[in-house]
Amino acid sequence: MKLTRILLAAAVLLVPLAARTLWFYQGIYTPAQPILTPDYESLQPPQAPLSTPIPPRPASDSAAERPQANLLVDFTHGNWVSLKELEALTQPFEALGGRTVLSTDPYTFAEQLKNADAYLSAAATMPFTAQEAQLLSSFVQRGGRLAVICDPTRSYASSPTTDPMLDLSSCTASANLLLQPFDLAFADDYLYNLEENDGNFRHLILTDIQDSPLTQGVQQVIFYAAHSLKSSPQPLLRTSPTTRSSLTDAPDQSVVASLDSSGQVLAVGDLSFLQAPNHLMADNQQWIAGIAGFLAGGQRQRTLAEYPYIFQRPVTLLVPANQTLKQGFITILGAAQRQLALLNLPLTTAAQPVEGSDTLIFGLYQNYEQLAPYLAAFDLEINLQSGGGILPPGLTSTPTEEAAPPAGTDITPTPSPELSLEDLLDSLGSSSANANADTVTIPGLGSVETASIGLVLYQTQPSGNTLILLAATEEGLSELANLLTSQGLSTCAVQDNVAVCPLSSSSSFGQG
Repeated sequence: MKLTRILLAAAVLLVPLAARTLWFYQGIYTPAQPILTPDYESLQPPQAPLSTPIPPRPASDSAAERPQANLLVDFTHGNWVSLKELEALTQPFEALGGRTVLSTDPYTFAEQLKNADAYLSAAATMPFTAQEAQLLSSFVQRGGRLAVICDPTRSYASSPTTDPMLDLSSCTASANLLLQPFDLAFADDYLYNLEENDGNFRHLILTDIQDSPLTQGVQQVIFYAAHSLKSSPQPLLRTSPTTRSSLTDAPDQSVVASLDSSGQVLAVGDLSFLQAPNHLMADNQQWIAGIAGFLAGGQRQRTLAEYPYIFQRPVTLLVPANQTLKQGFITILGAAQRQLALLNLPLTTAAQPVEGSDTLIFGLYQNYEQLAPYLAAFDLEINLQSGGGILPPGLTSTPTEEAAPPAGTDITPTPSPELSLEDLLDSLGSSSANANADTVTIPGLGSVETASIGLVLYQTQPSGNTLILLAATEEGLSELANLLTSQGLSTCAVQDNVAVCPLSSSSSFGQG
């Protein structure tokens, strides 16, 4: 009986286990085949084409002799860009012999612009003042290069409660104020393409490229966030016809980079192509090299109002071979050398102009005959009653070997001076000048006594610039030179490339 109970208990335990085993058992286990996976090692993910190599530019004598170009970079208008982001552009610019200078103080902008050959404003979100816009417009008219870059990712919209002055806190509004005189204007949009792009609908592939020195060797450019230009006198880059603007969402061809009609102003609707690694994609690097060449290629004419930045090459001070240098002259020479050293320009002396150098001349009115080849361009009439004679306007004489005349001049108008020449001449008593006094007549302005004024004359020509300082005495010449090195032209009246400076020295002509 006891055995029967044991067997029943065992059956109660084993029967369910056997039933589960028979129900779920599907035979002898056979290992499954290995799961097939892609051959990751052989896969080649799609990549944007890298930039084409930049061919070496052939060196030319003219390029080697060209003065160093200075690029002034804007950082005073809420620029949403860092200097690091601009290195893809500034490095090839400097490789061409240029120098990059940062504009970080609006109060020194006008002074810095005097020594600039090109100006770059990127992603500026604060407006330019009317004075700044006028200075840049005059800068371009004198041959300076201007580049304005705008980007839809570098703007921000002001709220309805924002100060009205900040309603222009966007890249397009600020840029358009600056570009208005040049018939260039950005649209406040962004461009996209759903059919042809570089992996993102905002990454535009540009193949419609116009022939220009800026686009030499460029076949394809990729912009990563672009504004369109609604006014573009000389288009450089256009999108494909399937590209759309956020303003209309309609497919149309748009211009994204253009020059103005003079070829001196460049507007580009994208900044992101300068960022790494975007600058290496397609022909972006070659396009950037073209912009760098554009900025470095300006031939801006300096004006006397931009003193002391009128010299661009090493300076040669003309000293006749037979002249004995006196203490006063050596003092003047040392002061001039110290001032030019601040501009990284050496000053040396020579008996005649040196090719590839700018020229500095100190002279007395009584020595006008030796200076005639240099004074002829200014049409001055020097009347020396004390025994010299008259230098008629436009006198030209055959120069000696030691005083070869400079090349043709190009006198360029300058901004209005702080002091008018008429007021200065009146203050010097020109209307009541002594009939027996030595005088100098400035065309269109009248005569002044030579004893009371010094003249600063400036000539600019491709071969080199020339600055002439004239006074009646050696003491007056020393005073004039010291005035320029200490105060510049702040006490002088400037008209065209002639400055009239009042002097206190009124001694008779120095001897020797």
